[in-house]
Amino acid sequence: MGGHGTGAAEPARWIGPYRILAPLGEGGMGAVYLGRDPRGRAAAVKVLRDGAAQDASMLRRFGREAEAASAVRGPGVAAVLGHDVDGPVPWIAAEYLAGPTLHEAVTTYGAFAADGARALLAELARTVALIHEAGLVHRDLKPSNIVLTRSGARIIDFGIARPEYGLTLTQPGLAPATPGYAPPEQITGRRAGPAADVFALGAVLAFACTGRGPFGSGHPAAVGYRVVHEEPRLEGVPRELLGTVRACLAKDPARRPTPGELALWGEGPSLPAPLRGEDPALPAPLWGEAPSRPATPPPTPQPSAPHPAPWLTPLLATEIDRRATGAEALLRTVAPERSPSRRAILAGLAGGAGAAGVGAWWVFGRDGSVPPPGRRTENGVPVAAPLAGPTADVVPAALWQTEGVHPAGPAPVAVGRVVAAGTPDGVGAWLQHTGRLAWSWSGDQPPDRHGALLVAGTAILVVTGDGRLTALDSRTGQPRWRTADIGAVQTLAVDDRAAYVLDRQRHARAVGLTDRRIRWTSVRAVGGSVTARAAVTRQRLMISTDDGLAQVLDTGTGASSWTWNLGRPVLWKGGAAGAPAPAVHDGGFCVGGRPLTLLDARTREVRWRQNEDLGFYSAPTVAGGRVYAGMGAELWCLDADSGDTRWTAPLAYSGIPLWADVVIGHALYGLMGNPADSTNGQGADEGVYTVDIRSGEVLWTFDDQAEQAGWRLAGAAGRVFVARRTTLRAMPTL
Repeated sequence: MGGHGTGAAEPARWIGPYRILAPLGEGGMGAVYLGRDPRGRAAAVKVLRDGAAQDASMLRRFGREAEAASAVRGPGVAAVLGHDVDGPVPWIAAEYLAGPTLHEAVTTYGAFAADGARALLAELARTVALIHEAGLVHRDLKPSNIVLTRSGARIIDFGIARPEYGLTLTQPGLAPATPGYAPPEQITGRRAGPAADVFALGAVLAFACTGRGPFGSGHPAAVGYRVVHEEPRLEGVPRELLGTVRACLAKDPARRPTPGELALWGEGPSLPAPLRGEDPALPAPLWGEAPSRPATPPPTPQPSAPHPAPWLTPLLATEIDRRATGAEALLRTVAPERSPSRRAILAGLAGGAGAAGVGAWWVFGRDGSVPPPGRRTENGVPVAAPLAGPTADVVPAALWQTEGVHPAGPAPVAVGRVVAAGTPDGVGAWLQHTGRLAWSWSGDQPPDRHGALLVAGTAILVVTGDGRLTALDSRTGQPRWRTADIGAVQTLAVDDRAAYVLDRQRHARAVGLTDRRIRWTSVRAVGGSVTARAAVTRQRLMISTDDGLAQVLDTGTGASSWTWNLGRPVLWKGGAAGAPAPAVHDGGFCVGGRPLTLLDARTREVRWRQNEDLGFYSAPTVAGGRVYAGMGAELWCLDADSGDTRWTAPLAYSGIPLWADVVIGHALYGLMGNPADSTNGQGADEGVYTVDIRSGEVLWTFDDQAEQAGWRLAGAAGRVFVARRTTLRAMPTL
C-alpha cells in the first residue's frame, strides 16, 4: 500500500498504533496516510471515511479487503502489518511503498519499450499467480493499483478481491471494477474467476505500451459496451507483444492464458501457448499482426540485449528515491511518541471528522490506561498483549500449550492465522491465538525432518519421504499441488518464482511455483553430509553446509556464482552439526562463522565484517535494522547497515546455534546451544533464553530439563511459538 508522494505533515494524530505523518492519497470511500509505528517504521494506513464507516456493506467490503490482503504474502504485494475493522475508525496498515503508480509513471514519463513492458508483465503475472494460489481473484487490476518501487512492481488494493470459488459481486450496469480493465464476464454479472485477472493484465500491458486503455475512455457504460462487444484498439502496442495482449483480452475466459504461462513468456524468449480451444475458422486473427493461419503462433523472437527494468530507468529511479527520501525525512523529523494522552484522544473524539473526512483517531495504549475500542490484529489474529512488567529470572506462564508435534521436526512456522509444525505422520496447524488444532494432514510418506517448512503466500511447502514437494493450503490443510518424485530430501528456501530443494545426490533444484516444473538442477553437488541451510535474495541462493563452505547459485539458471568460506568452529559441548543458516539484509547475505560478515549477494563484496579473531559466530538474526548473533559467551547486537556494535549480553552458550533466533516486539527468543542431534541442527537441552532488545538485558532462560529433542522457534502476532519434544507453547513477548 502506498505509492504516492508525501505532503506536509498533519497534526499529530493516531490510528491504531500508528502516528499519522502525512496524507498519501484519497478516494471515494477512504484515505491513505503515511504513518509510523512506535518503533519508527513507516506504514501506509488506509481508513474509511466517516460516512462509509457507517455503511454496513462498505464495512463488509473493507473487512474482506483486510482478509484478502493478509492472505497473500510475497514480494509482489504490500505486506499487511495489521488491521482493525471493528473499531470506531476501521483501518488497514501495510508496508509503505515508495514510488509512483504505473498510471503516474506512464502519464509523466511516457510509455514503456517492448522489453520493459514484457519484464513488467512477467513480474505482475508471478504476483497474480500467488494471489490465485491463495484462493483469491483480485478483480480490480489496473495501472493505479500497481506501484513501481526500487525492488519491483507491487500490486495493491484488494478492495473487491473475492475467493476464487465465489460468485461475482457485480450486478449488470453497476460494476465496482474499473471500466476497460474488468472483463466481459465481470461487467455482465457472471462469475469472475482467475481468468478475470488475466484480462486485466492484458489491458495493463496495453496501457504500459501506449499510455491508454485498449477500450478507450468515456462513460463507464460505453466503455463496458466496447469491452463486451468490440475488439480492443491496440495501435501502438509493439508487434512482438500483440499476440499476448490479444490472448489476454479474449472475450471467452476459457481461452485466455494462465498467469504461469505469462510469467514464463516474460522471463524467456518463447511466447505462451495459443488461445485455448483455438479454432482455425475464427474470423479474425488473435496472434501477431496478420498470420496466414490463426491457429499458428508467430515465430519465437530472438533474445534481445539486456534492458533495465522499466521502474529502474533514470527518471523513474529519481522519482522513487525522491519519494523514499521524503518519507524518511518525515520519520526522522517528527518526534516519536509512544501514545497520545487521554486528553488528545478525547479531543479527537469531540472534534469529529478530521481533515481527510475520517472520524475519531485512536491509539492502543500499552499501559491499559486508555481502553482500546478493539484488539489490534495481525493477519486477522488478535495480537497478544506484551508483558506489562517482566521480572528477571522469572519465566512467564505460557499463553497456551498443546501436544502433538513431532519431537524431531520440522520446526514450526507461522502463516496466516495458524502456526504449523511437523507431526508424527505429517503436518498439523494450530490457531495462533488459542492453540486449538485447526487441521492436520497425513501424506503418503512422513515429512522430511531436516529442512524447514517453507511459506509461499498462504501455502506451506513440505518435502515428504517419497521425494515429492507438496503445497498445503494453510487455511484448510488440503494439498493444492504435489510434484512427482523429484528426489527431494529437504527444503532449502523459497522466493516469488520457485522453491529450492536438495535432492538425494545433494544437488540443488529449483521448482517453479506456477508450473511445478524443475527449472534447473545445479551442476555440482553442494558439500557436506548433514542438513544444509539456505537463504535467497536478488536472484541469488546461498547454501551453507557442514564442510564450512557457503555456495551461492544464480536462481535463474542454477549456475554457481561464488563461494564463501565460513571457517570451522571450535567444537563446544556436543559438537557442531552443520553450518549456521545465512540471513538476508538489503540485497546481501549476512553469514555467521568466522567472521560474522555482510556480503553483497551479487558481487560478493564485503560490506562489513566483525573481527575474525573473536571467534565463530552463530546463525545471525536480522530484525528491525539490527543483527543479532551469538559468539563465545556473548550475544552481540550490531547495526545491520554498518556492523557497528550496539550492545553485548553475557550468555552461557553450550554450543553454536545454527538456526536464527526470533524477534517479536521488544523480545528476542534464542537457542542456548548447538545441536543435540547431529543431523537436524536443533537446540541443545540447555534451553531458550529471552533478551530485551532495547537494553540487551537477559531476562530469563526457559529449560524443561528434558532429555534429547531440541528446541524449535517461530513467532507472530505478539507470540513466540516454542516447540520441544511433543509440546508446542505460545510464549508472551515484551
